[in-house]
Amino acid sequence: MDKNYSHLIITSIEEFREIRDIWQKIYIQSENHYFSSHYWNYYWWIHFKEDRQLYIVIFLKDEIPYAILPLCYRKKFYFKKFILISSEYVASDYIDFVYLPTYKDDVRKYFICFFKKYMDRFSYFLLKDFSKDSLIYLILTSFEQKHLVEFSQIPKDYCPYILLPDRIENIFHQHSQKTIRRFMSYLNSTFRSQSVRFHVGFINNDPEISFKSFVDLHLRRIKSLRKHSHFETDPFFSFHKDVSTKDTDSATFFWIIKDNIPVAATYCYLTNNRLYYYNSGFRTDTDIKKPGQLLIYKMFEYLIETGVKEFFFLRGSEDYKYFWTSQNDTLFYAELFRSKISKFFNYLSLRYDKRSR
Repeated sequence: MDKNYSHLIITSIEEFREIRDIWQKIYIQSENHYFSSHYWNYYWWIHFKEDRQLYIVIFLKDEIPYAILPLCYRKKFYFKKFILISSEYVASDYIDFVYLPTYKDDVRKYFICFFKKYMDRFSYFLLKDFSKDSLIYLILTSFEQKHLVEFSQIPKDYCPYILLPDRIENIFHQHSQKTIRRFMSYLNSTFRSQSVRFHVGFINNDPEISFKSFVDLHLRRIKSLRKHSHFETDPFFSFHKDVSTKDTDSATFFWIIKDNIPVAATYCYLTNNRLYYYNSGFRTDTDIKKPGQLLIYKMFEYLIETGVKEFFFLRGSEDYKYFWTSQNDTLFYAELFRSKISKFFNYLSLRYDKRSR
């Protein structure tokens, strides 16, 4: 690469915190999804770092940052296994490099040079939860040493999404008139009552109260199904509490409120003209029919009015998502090895771990 290109490596939590403005400046100008934001990655590190070591690579041209590779690693004997920060535990979808779109090819070229020159021969990458549109996918599929790439699609790991229409009436394009009439009857009868309203944002302008109210509704729904939720556990609960109460420009809650009491809620992130639907919940004792689906419709209505173009349901093949869309993004899984010896060690390590279970 040209001498004008260089890189900087961040290894401490203090440095990680201090680069927030640089990171967010690149992220906001990028085409990256929310899971590449500094908030999401920084608080992941706070709550889930365990015994990992931080290794964030900032790519620079003429000493100006244009891309970030947010890595961390675990060391086992001489071998270092690198992962992208936030790629485990919290269902971060659409993981990727953080980069300015005009530098896409520069990032690809510099990463390959960096990988060959600065990563020792005992290193390897575990890369998860990236899509075909990602720079990771481009790098892996164009990597010259094909034998050092193990690449696969994660079975049934899909992310439904919707490109929102210009008019709310067109949201029902895949349904019969009978289904539409039934749904609209539920909607009209619910919001005809003056005691029921749709609300966007924080309850009482308080992010912490809003997050706790959402979790309460979410757990009510989950427990009624006799299922378990990660929101019952710490640090998962604490991680989401931190992100949703610190990044108040992106964290967004939508509500159906009846008699001034929340009966349904969704927990989302709204950024770069995209809505990320992370999770939901509702009271099981409400007399409102299909509160979850009615809330999603009201969300669509609001987002279309405000000019938002993309709605991401994120990972999961639940039926309620496919009521609205048949479009999917597929997530992928890959391993990238520095050498044959790192690939062989990983093979032995996986076999040992499987036998010791």
